Amino acid sequence: MTSHAHPALAALRQLGLITATQFDEAMDELAILALDEDDDVDMPRLAANADTAETLAWLLRTDLLPQDAFLQRVRELPRQHDGAALQQRQQLAADALRQVNRQAVDTLYDENLINQWQRDAPTPACLRTACCPRRSPPCARCSHKAA
Repeated sequence: MTSHAHPALAALRQLGLITATQFDEAMDELAILALDEDDDVDMPRLAANADTAETLAWLLRTDLLPQDAFLQRVRELPRQHDGAALQQRQQLAADALRQVNRQAVDTLYDENLINQWQRDAPTPACLRTACCPRRSPPCARCSHKAA
């Protein structure tokens, strides 16, 4: 394990969105990736300045945080938190899942499994908000690329 924790990983642990074991496994993985910086490792890298949503998305993409376990933890949040603390955790989870889903759609496009229209099509949820790039400039919550 590295001598100091990645700040966003530490924040996720403090928020209770990852377990101590998941934190330790992620730190171990970061240490391995740091040793193999020049190698073409088939593991996404986590930027040193990644925020908590990006870090949570990285954990989900790499299966260091199994999605089923994470979704169960998110479902249990209302029993453990309320008010602003609950909203913060739910928003963070939503932002991370949006990033994971956007990357999955981009991967399908990169592999020629979907076309550009399918990749860039707004979701029904996005069309209900004012942040869709087809309706207004995208906001930080919208994962769709500007057309």
